Amino acid sequence: MVSRRSVDPTTGATGTAPDQAGSEPFVVHPLLDQQLRSSGADPRTAPRSNAAWRELLLSISQVYLDADHQRGVLRDAILLSSREMQDLNGHLARERDRLSVTITSMANGVCVLGADGRIEIANPAAESLLDAVPGQLLGRDLGDVVSGYWPAEQERRTPLRQLRTAIASGGSCRYDDARFMTLTRQWLPVSFALTPLDAKRSVGGFVIIFNDVRARKQAESDLRESESRFRAIFESAAVGIVRLGLDGRIADCNRTFSEMLGRSHDDLLGHGITACLHPDDPGASGGTNDAPGVAGVPGAQEERRYLHRDGSTVWVKQAKSFVCDSSGAPIFSIQVVENVTARKDLEMSLQQAQKLEAIGQLASGIAHEINTPVQFVSDSVHFVRDSIAELFQVLRAHHVLFDAAAPAFPTAAANIEETEAAADLPYLVEQLPKAVERALEGLQRVATIVRGMKAFGHPDQKEKREADLNDALEATLAIARNEYKYVATIEKDFGRLLPVKCHIGQLNQVFLNVIVNASHAIADVVRGTDAKGCIGVKTWQKDDSVFIAISDTGGGIPDAIHHRIFDPFFTTKEVGRGTGQGLAIARSVVVDTHKGSLTFQTQMGRGTTFTIRLPTDAPRLSTELP
Repeated sequence: MVSRRSVDPTTGATGTAPDQAGSEPFVVHPLLDQQLRSSGADPRTAPRSNAAWRELLLSISQVYLDADHQRGVLRDAILLSSREMQDLNGHLARERDRLSVTITSMANGVCVLGADGRIEIANPAAESLLDAVPGQLLGRDLGDVVSGYWPAEQERRTPLRQLRTAIASGGSCRYDDARFMTLTRQWLPVSFALTPLDAKRSVGGFVIIFNDVRARKQAESDLRESESRFRAIFESAAVGIVRLGLDGRIADCNRTFSEMLGRSHDDLLGHGITACLHPDDPGASGGTNDAPGVAGVPGAQEERRYLHRDGSTVWVKQAKSFVCDSSGAPIFSIQVVENVTARKDLEMSLQQAQKLEAIGQLASGIAHEINTPVQFVSDSVHFVRDSIAELFQVLRAHHVLFDAAAPAFPTAAANIEETEAAADLPYLVEQLPKAVERALEGLQRVATIVRGMKAFGHPDQKEKREADLNDALEATLAIARNEYKYVATIEKDFGRLLPVKCHIGQLNQVFLNVIVNASHAIADVVRGTDAKGCIGVKTWQKDDSVFIAISDTGGGIPDAIHHRIFDPFFTTKEVGRGTGQGLAIARSVVVDTHKGSLTFQTQMGRGTTFTIRLPTDAPRLSTELP
């Protein structure tokens, strides 16, 4: 017998049960069974022949079964959603608490505004910054609060005007330097940022974050003051300070350095520092490829020559150091440049003075040693000259006797005549006096040179003393004669000069350097010919100054090197002929030591004239020479 599911009418459970005729049982839902029985019907006693009735009961029962199943599923779903909702609500509550704590603990002021700009939330920092008690800001219009309730249409402060405009238009606004009015009527420097709560504007409102910038503004003020103080120290430093990039270009320099080179600050910026070096300096390259700000040993000092804008040479002692980042990599270098031109000039002058002193002492000693033998040689030659004259008188007397006695002594007379002929007595009588005179003239010239050496080489005194410059020039010309005697003649035009207070030894060196240069210039022109040039030496006095002009008929000085004539170590002569210090020392002696001037006029192919002017405190001459 086939079984079918049936329902227990008492428990409501479904199961299998046979029907009255022993046919297959059918399933009846408890609720349906209850409803049928309440109407006096029993589904299990229904007629077997009524198949439609049975099918109807089965269909209805199945509907009830399906409804139970769906109800169970729905019940389970509701239970699951309830648990998830509880978890979600708990998470939201925790996030809300966390956000609340975050906003409350923020050091920046935070306010949440409604769409109309009124404050809905204000954290304690916002209340503290605006001098409000807790809850005092809620419901107030932010624009009115921070402007001190200044009318919006009269607002002239750009940050506050833009803040009101952003709230009205639903936009954003940000300022790093603004001022809010507190409730106690105090201006508060702030930076703020206003943003809408919802960029799509589906939710109205804004959030504004602002913070007190008084400390920052004070720090900025202190920084500006510190920078100003540092800049003042930087600019007023007695030494040149240069900041170099890693490529060796000048990023900044102080006033001392720019004045040292005679150039403006803007002219130097961006140029390689090697381009400022003197062309003859070993480090000069005219570019920045050698990166002098990086190369070399940090802190090492070195002497260099820079070129001034006027063409003069500036001697410096410089040292570099590096500024590095936290990793030790160099960012830029600092170069400290000290002008030592005066010291170098002093050193050269001192060296020259020491050399002159040594030469002077040597010359004085030699002159003294020469003077003694020259003196007794001169005395002897004078004695010979006088004795020869007397001997000639005796010889003439003997000739008178010889003429008278010759007939009586023919053999002796013949011997005497042969002896006189062999000795060429007439020639000796004619030439001996001339030879003695030439010897005396030579001795006189030696004496003049000795006196010149003594005058030229006499050690200079520490203080200036009066000297006759004409005598000094005479002595110098005597000393320098060997330099010019083969190439030039001397034309002297000495005027009437009063004694001048000076260091005569130094001026002798100046005169000698200029005269030697003049003879070299002429030698270059007359080389290979028998011609001679001319060196002119002229002196005169005008007003309170003495002038010495030394001219030559050399080839002149090219225009391209006019500005370098007085530079130390500059020379156009071949190696071994000049040191390049003569005119530099001359200029230092005349200009720096004696407060005079040394100038020149030149013409290519015609020659050059150097003019020395020396001031004097002596009274003017009654008759001035042109």
